[in-house]
Amino acid sequence: MPRHPCKDTRTYADRIEQKRLYYKNHPESWRRYELKKKYGITLEDYAIMFRRQGGKCDICGREETGNLAVDHCHMTGQVRGLLCGSCNRKLGWFEFRRAAISEYLAKEPYAKTPVSAI
Repeated sequence: MPRHPCKDTRTYADRIEQKRLYYKNHPESWRRYELKKKYGITLEDYAIMFRRQGGKCDICGREETGNLAVDHCHMTGQVRGLLCGSCNRKLGWFEFRRAAISEYLAKEPYAKTPVSAI
């Protein structure tokens, strides 16, 4: 029985490799795909946010030479702004430990005497 002319006969690994090579040679297409898939924004939306922030991290204000990371709420998926890699990692770490950190900061100090006086 002949194969159907529209059936893709490539293996899964072949299709993955072809996609990898395509996006390697077309990085803007990959960026568009990732922004839309992960955050629901277009490359144009990203460019508007980048210009609005002056190409700087929304937390520390440092200018980034490459792309800024898209910061988003992991609960709602809403985009909050663009951050440098350092601030994005720290915020992600903090977000999942917020309650424990707030509890710790609200505790009474251990020593009544400042550490510098010891």
